[in-house]
Amino acid sequence: MPIKKFVPPRGRICQGFEFPKTAQYERLKVIGISVPEWAEIGPDTRLDPGEWGPYVVVKPDLGRKGAEIRIKRTERVRYKPEADYPEDHPARKAPMFAQKFVYTGRWPSNYRIVTLFGKTLMCWLCEADHGLPPLEERYAFGGGGVTIVSNKKTSHYSLASDQDVMALAEKTHAAFPDQPLLGTDVIRDAETGELFVLETVEVDLTDQALLLDVQLRFRALFDPLVFEAGWWVDDLRVEDVWTFGTCRSGCDGAGPSPRLLDVELCGTPGMPTVVLLDGSSSLPGVNGWPSELPLIFTHDGPGHFDGARFAAGEMVELTFPPGTPAGIYPVTLTARDSIGCTNQITTTVSLFSGLPPAERPGDSLRVSRLHDEITFRWMPTGEPLAVHVHDVASTVTLIAPRELTTEPSVTWFDEELPRLTFVRLQAIDSCGVSVP
Repeated sequence: MPIKKFVPPRGRICQGFEFPKTAQYERLKVIGISVPEWAEIGPDTRLDPGEWGPYVVVKPDLGRKGAEIRIKRTERVRYKPEADYPEDHPARKAPMFAQKFVYTGRWPSNYRIVTLFGKTLMCWLCEADHGLPPLEERYAFGGGGVTIVSNKKTSHYSLASDQDVMALAEKTHAAFPDQPLLGTDVIRDAETGELFVLETVEVDLTDQALLLDVQLRFRALFDPLVFEAGWWVDDLRVEDVWTFGTCRSGCDGAGPSPRLLDVELCGTPGMPTVVLLDGSSSLPGVNGWPSELPLIFTHDGPGHFDGARFAAGEMVELTFPPGTPAGIYPVTLTARDSIGCTNQITTTVSLFSGLPPAERPGDSLRVSRLHDEITFRWMPTGEPLAVHVHDVASTVTLIAPRELTTEPSVTWFDEELPRLTFVRLQAIDSCGVSVP
């Protein structure tokens, strides 16, 4: 189904869309895929049995699960006004059409192939229950009671590995390049071996459009061990989002200029950490800002924008959930102008843990003298330390703090130090807090 509420920030949208069957056939014809000949049933429709055969299949242009599919004598096919159908009939939503009948054997059968961006994930064969009356010959419908629908509750399902069938389904997916997941129904003529595509079925992800992660499950009806619960084919993670419209990078230097500064902040243990990202100093370029979505922030990491991977506006809040490890996380700001020129800048959010060092370095401080040298030693903590020396009498710093060091000692000459000296060690934790 088309996206209704989700507005992605960039790229191409890949989504499901329910095409009417005849619209599917038109697309398939363009790329050379064989489909049984069809014709919409209108007020003036008259089908020639010499061209169509003695029987044709009549079905709704929008329909599911074999609903309202009938076999009918060709010369009896007539138009029926929409108002003459029951309220819940598919013909209330789209026209009915006639299609040439393809004989798949004594019992109707079809292949269902699931493809992801044109690559086969699974293929199975569905055949109607053999307890039903068989169709002994191509047009032997005279006795009545013969079904032409293969997918019923009592049907038989089995895995299939017919290479020509899967190859046809993969080629079929090319007619719907923006639909990521597609189910294609293929039938084989039992007498000629020719393959035909009957229809494609999309997977609807509309309800999951605003979620960070989406999980798909395929149900294998032919496996009695998992008939009720189903089974996992794969876990799919949305690693990127795709958008609408034309995006031209840079536009020869005349495009917009996104501006966003790096941010450093400390986390609070057990609490979410919120950082304000400010892109208000960005410039539109010579073409000006567009009427919508001029600035779009994106982040692919542990943080989120109110539950989404993107946010639009000059200033937005990026939230890191409790327990997010300290680290440097990228944020991308995309600026768009009124004619579709885009430029991006990627900056970082440096998230510090906010936890002090495990040990207090000053507790282990020791001093020793050897000739004219005075050495201060302490137990190493692995943390960078600053060493301060103060005159006790004046309480002012006589010697500037040594550079931060991870060494467990520091030495001065005797003349550098006053007779009464106060020495202080400080560890600087990840949030810049001094711990004596």
